[in-house]
Amino acid sequence: TRYHWFESARRGHDEILEARSAVDPSIVHTITVARAMTLLREDRLVDADSAIGELRRDVNRARDAARRAQTSAGKEIDTVAIRAIDSAGLALLELYRDIKTGHFDEAIELFESRMKLMRDQLSTRVADAWALVARAYDAKARPTEAATAFRRATSLAPFAELSRRYPELVGLDRKFDLPRIPN
Repeated sequence: TRYHWFESARRGHDEILEARSAVDPSIVHTITVARAMTLLREDRLVDADSAIGELRRDVNRARDAARRAQTSAGKEIDTVAIRAIDSAGLALLELYRDIKTGHFDEAIELFESRMKLMRDQLSTRVADAWALVARAYDAKARPTEAATAFRRATSLAPFAELSRRYPELVGLDRKFDLPRIPN
């Protein structure tokens, strides 16, 4: 995927997913997210949306199963544990889909509602989310929020890397200042 060989990456993802019973469920989820990301990058939006829907259903099923398990054990529902089932990878994927399809209001809403989850689970890759929401803010003529999001993104990851992953970001570096990197 790093070298934009999306079809090859997708074939590799498919091979691993075929052996899903031999792979840890969290790895299956991660690979499924990566596969859906390649579909978005190839502009296979219908296939990507279908994959995102299936991922969302998987997360919802896992959340429901955890609730049932806690309830049947007579425990009070641990909302922190239930929220931990949510997937920051899926949130990032949905955010990118919204940017790619021009649904900037939805992207901003999703980012604002899932920022803590993404920050907690993605570590410095949260730069991707900040960069994508900078694009959404810019598209909605919200320059102050766009500049702040862009600065946060590029403080965590080089713009060249972010724009390589998300071509929709190209040009933001001409609108907003890149952070100075200390010597």
